[in-house]
Amino acid sequence: MAEARKEAEEVMFGAIDELLEKTGVKAKDIGILVVNCSLFNPTPSLSAMIVNHYKLRGNVQSYNLGGMGCSAGLISIDLAKQLLQ
Repeated sequence: MAEARKEAEEVMFGAIDELLEKTGVKAKDIGILVVNCSLFNPTPSLSAMIVNHYKLRGNVQSYNLGGMGCSAGLISIDLAKQLLQ
């Protein structure tokens, strides 16, 4: 479990670091977080790991979708769309 968590952190944090750098967005400006992963569903959740690592705002809307298979990708995109409208 520890190795899976470490791998998830490396992949997620690496991708998020790159995204924040390319866009110039500051972590404190993020108001919505949607995480989708079908393979690894730890406690605390992947979204909680991200919120804590980047010290996101206390009122961030955080959603962690897991264990729903490949169809969760479409569900997470629709959720993000609805939240941004």
